Amino acid sequence: MAASVAQAQENGKKNKDRSPAFPFISLKTAIDRANEFRKQEGRAAAPVSVAVKHWGYKAKSSGGIQTIAALKYFGLLIDTGSGDSRKVQLSDLGLRIVLDERTVSPERDALIKKAALMPKIYARLWNQWHTAFPSPDNFRHHLRVDLKFSDTTVDSFIRGYKDTISFAKLGDSDILPSSEGEVPLENEEQDMQNQQVTPISGTQQPARPLPSGKPVGASIPVTKNCSVSILATGEVTQKGLEQLISYINLIKGSFPEDESGAAN
Repeated sequence: MAASVAQAQENGKKNKDRSPAFPFISLKTAIDRANEFRKQEGRAAAPVSVAVKHWGYKAKSSGGIQTIAALKYFGLLIDTGSGDSRKVQLSDLGLRIVLDERTVSPERDALIKKAALMPKIYARLWNQWHTAFPSPDNFRHHLRVDLKFSDTTVDSFIRGYKDTISFAKLGDSDILPSSEGEVPLENEEQDMQNQQVTPISGTQQPARPLPSGKPVGASIPVTKNCSVSILATGEVTQKGLEQLISYINLIKGSFPEDESGAAN
């Protein structure tokens, strides 16, 4: 019994030393990997041992497993089964992104922005700072002291996070859902096999008021008990409105069907 208790305490100490879970590649690279998978497997599921070979990894290599975890973090990949029976395939979000080859596509742009904030740690930092990044020293300090990142992962995390925000073209004027309070973080030990991708939900994550926002129009009644106001931080253009409409169409399925909460 004493040995078991000691082992549990040691395991608990190791867990506390681990960084919060995050994708080890940027969103751009993850989408490239998703497209490589699509070219080989299409919409079909494939065993993990087969999937990682599409990216040049051996069946049980850590790089292959981390790539699968990263694609799951961004919501591009889903999995079923466990152990040797585990299979992966592109999610609806992943397919919609890689199959959209139009030169100009507001729909794809909105989906990429959604994927960028699927990782919980990314959503948390975006809600906290948006594009107003702190200085490099303060960023590292916040990650190490407040979020318990290990020294060995801080710099790679910052690079991946900034690359993802830049690639997704996220800006302070984007109307994106934010969390009620802080987003709970996952430990990296939890991600490899069992992480469930949770979409950004309009019912649980109300839109964050934009800084220095100004009303575009009066409050719009949409139901008996609900009105909606739209805020903008700059000039409203036709292109901007088209992107807003595309985003609303993207998230509307996550809201209740009616005020009683009944959904389809």
